[in-house]
Amino acid sequence: MQLSDTEKRIVGRLKRRQQSLVRWRWVGLIGALVYIAVGLYGLVFVLNFVNRPETSPDLIIACMLPMAFGLLALGVLLVGYLALRWNGHHETRLLLRLIDDSQHDC
Repeated sequence: MQLSDTEKRIVGRLKRRQQSLVRWRWVGLIGALVYIAVGLYGLVFVLNFVNRPETSPDLIIACMLPMAFGLLALGVLLVGYLALRWNGHHETRLLLRLIDDSQHDC
């Protein structure tokens, strides 16, 4: 199978994108774990603050609780995305493998 110049550029872009996804997966995982840790710390902070009798917890709960849940949810969603795409996009891997095999057969 012969590819045109445009198709070769597209295949090159797909290879670079696939390699960058695989290269940055650890950074994404560390970032997701930081989001989860900060979200859990925020929940613990709010729970400790609520248990103090001398403070009014309304403002702290209104400000900190949505942020803590948001960071926790963002971290969990990022971990889920990374788990699904740990080795890159499966369709792209299959397409690149088929193109490489057809190039080597010629």
